[in-house]
Amino acid sequence: MRIFRKKSNCEKLITAINNGNIKKSLNLIENMTQDDFNIRGSKLNFTALMIAAINNRIEIAKKLIEKMDDVSQQDSNGDTALTLAIFNDNDEIANMLIDKMDNISKQNNYGSTALVWAIRKGKDKIAKKIIDKMDNLCIRDANKKTALIWATYMNNNVIAEELITKMEDISQRDYSDKTALDIAIENGNKELEKILKLKMGDYDTTLLYLLENGELDKAQKLVKDKAPKSKHEWIKEALKTQNVRMAELALLTKDMKKTVISEQFDNLSTKDMQKLSDAFSFIAKKLAFINMAKNIGNKGKFTPKR
Repeated sequence: MRIFRKKSNCEKLITAINNGNIKKSLNLIENMTQDDFNIRGSKLNFTALMIAAINNRIEIAKKLIEKMDDVSQQDSNGDTALTLAIFNDNDEIANMLIDKMDNISKQNNYGSTALVWAIRKGKDKIAKKIIDKMDNLCIRDANKKTALIWATYMNNNVIAEELITKMEDISQRDYSDKTALDIAIENGNKELEKILKLKMGDYDTTLLYLLENGELDKAQKLVKDKAPKSKHEWIKEALKTQNVRMAELALLTKDMKKTVISEQFDNLSTKDMQKLSDAFSFIAKKLAFINMAKNIGNKGKFTPKR
């Protein structure tokens, strides 16, 4: 005679969830213990909550999340219910899980976190919510990619900027020895390149940013404290490369006028003088430094174009 084993409440629940039987599922949950919630089904060791997250059973998932002490269990691949909800585009369940989870930084067997999957799936609101709750944003996956590197790779400037503002160190390199900045440059993402350089303290980018935003006091302090070259070398380089950013220094540094005019301009060719004239004219108009440009012109060396 064949003996049938009596199914546990958890097994019954898993069957009910798979069948979409909401009423039966909710009734079973009421009579289950914490140990029951941790029982696994299927070869991937899914819990009832994981199955609800995969199948977008919102009412059932909500009830389970309310009843369960811990919702961060992992399946055979190391994925949590949160990761599975994100992967299967079940955002409402994902949001409920984020609110409940204490350890939101868990990695699966490939090193990926729920944040990485939110970025890869283009779920900005969920990604931001996870970022606000994560203690360590520098976690790397099996390919040594951080969340920032993934966001940069995906050209997701919104999430990349969110991460940049919260991370102290953005210089991590992936398996191919590339930083987020390297990837932004490769992708031709000028906006993100600028944001990354500002965070990393790139002198040229920071100076131009301050000038464009009218923060002249800060720009002058930056020039004074962190100018990478001597003033004379810098002006020569500006002329050589027609680098407007470098030329801006001449208008910001108070003692630059006399020094440059007396020691540098005498030796400049007409062509170089015109280059500097064009650069100064552009900057003067851009930054409302017309009077300063006029003063330079009154020295008899050149007159900026109007």
